[in-house]
Amino acid sequence: MKPSVPSVFFSLCFLCLPEGASSGDPLPSLIARTDVPCILKTWRIRGVRVCIRDGRPHACLVVENAYPCGILEVVRRPGRSSIDELASVLSVLPSPASSSHTGSLQFAEARVYTYVPPLPFALALPLAVPIGPIFEIDYFSEVDPLGWRVDWLDFFLQPRCVDRAGAWGPFCPRTGFVDGTHEVVASYLAALRAGRAANEPTGRVVFAPYPFEPRSGHFVQPVLPTWKSCLPIGAPPRLFEQGALSPRGEYLLVHFGIFEVCVGCDPVTLAPSR
Repeated sequence: MKPSVPSVFFSLCFLCLPEGASSGDPLPSLIARTDVPCILKTWRIRGVRVCIRDGRPHACLVVENAYPCGILEVVRRPGRSSIDELASVLSVLPSPASSSHTGSLQFAEARVYTYVPPLPFALALPLAVPIGPIFEIDYFSEVDPLGWRVDWLDFFLQPRCVDRAGAWGPFCPRTGFVDGTHEVVASYLAALRAGRAANEPTGRVVFAPYPFEPRSGHFVQPVLPTWKSCLPIGAPPRLFEQGALSPRGEYLLVHFGIFEVCVGCDPVTLAPSR
């Protein structure tokens, strides 16, 4: 068993989305704006497997598909959020110390929320749908200043982390500093690093562990500042950077994990990195 540093756990689940919210607030309208076609275009039959159920062998269909499982938020100014309902939560957080990093390193704060919405309509397909709350707060980088601002910490916590998010850069170190001049790509990569930090919270301060590690082969859907359809993690920047720059330095992404299931036999699992 890996050693762990005590984490702060706090769950805030919105089982019912708030009434009377403004049309510009992303939380109440997020289900309607989630890219359902992303689920359909990633749906695959992986094969047939034989499993034992009720003491008898059964053949089950193995399928995989993308499914929304998290919201990743990046802001350039501490204490701000694109989700209005969280303003009161952020207002009580301590102000983190300013960064001493300069040059081409870009820094941003990040937040991670578990987000497993129901489909707005029924699909006549066997789907791999993960189990999780509609909305839960998992991670605010403002309450994890050491882990989010000290890049050498991951050399001890994640010594073998060599994964890359394709052309966007490495998943490690899991900090808010990204070496690059393109703000959009740097923000997306910082969001993924926050998802990794919340998923493996050893040595980190989290509200609740994020159960769906962002991996290569997964997808993200830009919601703010502009809505776009989902794109593969690591996609060439030329495919999505145009018109994606936020004037306020605020970015909101829906994370689509790739899930697989042996229908009727095994529970839904997160597919390995691709």
